[in-house]
Formats: sequence, structure tokens, C-alpha cells
Amino acid sequence: MRGFARITTTSIFCLCASQAYAQQTGWDYRLTMYGWLAGLDQSIETPRGTIDGNLHVSDVLEGLDMALMGTFEARRDRWGIITDLVYSDLSLTKENPLRGAYSSAEMSPRMTALTMMGAYRVSQSDNMSVDLAAGLRYMNVDIDTTLKPGSLAGREFDLDDSWVDPVIGMRVSGKFNEKWYGSVYADIGGQLDGDNSAWQALAYVGYAFNPTWSAEFGYRHMHVEKEIRNSDVSLELSGPMIGVTARF
Repeated sequence: MRGFARITTTSIFCLCASQAYAQQTGWDYRLTMYGWLAGLDQSIETPRGTIDGNLHVSDVLEGLDMALMGTFEARRDRWGIITDLVYSDLSLTKENPLRGAYSSAEMSPRMTALTMMGAYRVSQSDNMSVDLAAGLRYMNVDIDTTLKPGSLAGREFDLDDSWVDPVIGMRVSGKFNEKWYGSVYADIGGQLDGDNSAWQALAYVGYAFNPTWSAEFGYRHMHVEKEIRNSDVSLELSGPMIGVTARF
């Protein structure tokens, strides 16, 4: 309890100090921590064929090993800096893949997506704003696959790759009233040829409890296509998201 009290006191002190600093410098900050209950569709090309696997949203909690997601935004006048992190570690099993060549396939996809962009507000009114953004996205995909013996002997392989892509995005935000607001965002990065690319889209509504704290609810979809070690890998994550935002 003492440790919890110290952490809580320190957090409140840091937040108050950040608010004072923001007021002095003219910067506005926004930190969002959120949970994303994303279903997963996965496709991996192998020498003997393509293995597909999927997790529905209802299966995510059972197959979820670890997840960390958050967004930080700093803004001054029309200029802004946006950072978004998505890390997910899942486990799934596919029965009788490749027409029964194997009894099952156990796959553990891990993905890290760190996006950092500079943004410029091209349009702003009392109730609506439009931001254009450009930057970089760091991606890491690591898929451990174990094929259990069937008509063929079992085998294991790991597909792992990291890369950085340019990314461009757009966001439209609006206020419905003093408490409710909403936003739609989309971005795309990579070679834009469909073979090595990543794009995402999300929409959410939020409710402001006070000038500092608010809650947000929405839906997000992310699609990743990448050739890793001469194998085509496709990942799709879709599902509802809920977050808590602090403004200071």
C-alpha cells in the first residue's frame, strides 16, 4: 500500500508539473493508453502451401500473451507530433493444415508497430479540424510456427524481420457538444504496391469527464503485407478499442 501510495503521489505530481510546463510553453499534450480487442487473420506462405489462421475477438483473451498500446501527441498551434505504439503477442492453433499434411500448426505471431509523425493542421474551426501527417513507422514481425506430424514429419520454422517505412496519414476530428467528440484517422506506408505495405484506419468517439480526463471507444483495423525470407506474410487485426486519455 505504501508503494502504491508513492506511485500515485508521484504520478499526480508529474501530471501537475507537466500541466504547469505546458501552460508556460504553449504546448498541449495528450496521452492515451488503450486496449484493442483485435481479431487476427494470418496467412503464411510455405514451400508446401499457404497456412491460414485466425482468432476471433472472442478468442483473443484466451490467445493473448501480452499487449501494450498507447498514443502520445504534442501540439502547439497548427503543428503537432504524434507517436503511436502497438505491441501484441498472440498464440493460435490451426487443425489439419495443408490438407492434413500436418496434424496441427501452432503459431505465435508477435508484432510491434511504432509510428512517429509530424502533423500540420490544414483546417480548423470551432467544431472541426483536419490534420495531415507524415513520418516513419518501425515494424517488427516475428512468427514462430510448429507443424505437428501428420502424413509428413513435423517441422519448426521462424519468420522474423524488422523494417522502417515512410508513412502518410490524415485525421478529421470534431466536437458534437461540450462533452462528446469524435475522430476518424487513416494512414498508409511502405512501397504502396500491396506486397510490402502496411495501412490502418480507425474511428472513435470520446466523452470528456473534465478538461484533463476522458474516455474513448472505437474500432480499428490494421493490415500488414510483407515478404519475409522469401515467404509472403499477411496479418490483419480488427476489433473494438477502448482507451483513457489525459490532457495536460
